[in-house]
Amino acid sequence: MEEELVFHTTNGTPYNDSNLLHRYLKPAGKKLGMPWLNWHSLRRTHITLFQVVGGSLRDAQAQLGHSKMSTTLEIYTLPIPEQQRVTVEKLSVLMANDGKSDQNSDGLPLATEQTQ
Repeated sequence: MEEELVFHTTNGTPYNDSNLLHRYLKPAGKKLGMPWLNWHSLRRTHITLFQVVGGSLRDAQAQLGHSKMSTTLEIYTLPIPEQQRVTVEKLSVLMANDGKSDQNSDGLPLATEQTQ
């Protein structure tokens, strides 16, 4: 079976990345209030969310085609405050239960709730 492009020019050829960016992606970003939207921001978003759902840094590196893991980690992944909070709460429950995360914490406050 002959492969056909889903999105193609009137000549049946693939769109140029730059044309897609300036004709479609940038205007859509402006309408959505995200004038900064570009290919790089989509790659960063994808890899950040990829890791949030459990993808490894090594797999993220392979997906992006980086030769160095440090490029993927330092440039493409972003910290997500809500994810950090959830992770700290899970750690707090684990520590309050002697390493057994499936038990209640006996009313102990989560680490994120404690004050000094």
